[in-house]
Amino acid sequence: MSTRVIIVDDEPPARERLARMLAEIGGLTIVGEASDGTSALALLNDTRPDIAFVDINMPGGSGLDMLRASPPDARPAVVLVTAHIDFAVEALDLDVADYVVKPYTLERLRQACRRAQLLGRPAAPAISWVAARDAGDLVTLLPQDVMAVLAEGNYVRILTQHAGYMVRSTLKQMQERLAGHGFVAISRSAIVAVRWIERLSRDRHGDGELTLRSGETMRVSRSFRRDVETALQG
Repeated sequence: MSTRVIIVDDEPPARERLARMLAEIGGLTIVGEASDGTSALALLNDTRPDIAFVDINMPGGSGLDMLRASPPDARPAVVLVTAHIDFAVEALDLDVADYVVKPYTLERLRQACRRAQLLGRPAAPAISWVAARDAGDLVTLLPQDVMAVLAEGNYVRILTQHAGYMVRSTLKQMQERLAGHGFVAISRSAIVAVRWIERLSRDRHGDGELTLRSGETMRVSRSFRRDVETALQG
């Protein structure tokens, strides 16, 4: 079955380019286009698409304003397509499926389509994602990408199997963002994905030491060791 999509962007060349690339990806049917936030809301109600590709800066309200104004049960999976990287935190709060920065490649757009199809409408059980920067580029990480999160001052360091990313956030905010995805606190300054824990051992001081499947080791504070043991048994 073809996935129904709409395109919302105030620039005709941008809409045309996106439409061409979506046609090249295949399996997608464009059921409407809009050039401003007001007409986009009407289009959402009229077409009930599966995915909406939405620009941020537009007349008649931004793409984010449009999302805030749309009823959650009528909102499709949303992919923000924008030249601006400064709205990622707001996008997180609106549970958008992906955040694609212009100019983008066909493969990047294909990835966003897959993610939007996986997540579906926000009313369904949603998978959270985390926005981070890599050499100035915005990347999105799904919970299954993350091994651990470490507090470092006003930032957190997100560890994946292949890289580390600095994000301006508190550890508490990240815990809330990743709640329900199998993370456990190992100290006041670190949380770890249980699925990445290879083993838990104890040192002579009574503190614990985790060995991750990647081979890295991390200290477990004594007061958090019981929680880690319980998480591993579950």
